[in-house]
Amino acid sequence: MDQIKKILDMVKQGRLSADDSFKLITALSPRLKLSPEEWERYVGLLRNEALGTAEVETILMGRAGAGFPGQVPEPPFPPRAPRIDTTIESAIESALSGIRKGFGAGQPRTATTLKVEFESASGSTVRTNVPLALADHALKLIPREVLGMIGEKGIDPEILPDLLKNNPPVGRLMEFEDESGAQLRLTIE
Repeated sequence: MDQIKKILDMVKQGRLSADDSFKLITALSPRLKLSPEEWERYVGLLRNEALGTAEVETILMGRAGAGFPGQVPEPPFPPRAPRIDTTIESAIESALSGIRKGFGAGQPRTATTLKVEFESASGSTVRTNVPLALADHALKLIPREVLGMIGEKGIDPEILPDLLKNNPPVGRLMEFEDESGAQLRLTIE
């Protein structure tokens, strides 16, 4: 996350106090769940000449993935696309134009799965794969919190089965992050 790296750089350079940086870090990434005392330890690492901000950022981001014993934490979600509403509209339009033109008739199916990744603001993660062959049952197979977040963004979740049944384009379908830090990504694979 570029924003966190910038904050760490400013702390290392002495341009930002530990208190101010703590407020910024906890606002930007609530899933870290840092206490002021823990943040002081990270600031101490930043003041250590042997460590750079990249190393401290790696340690800090490793904490964000904590809670999965025996598992290497995954990197944070990539930055959101600048105009996700346009991307969603184009994906839906592409699927609907495929319906009108008979998209996929007689062609081999390249996409087989809807990959759902959801991370709540508290850091709990839900990952599920929905085979496109089960598109009629997608609303029963996708977790309620995912469908709720899609609905909150103004998209009727009821369109998902139709979209999935009509050979959707391979790639990112939807990606959201709400104000509490919950993140959602739907990908066609």
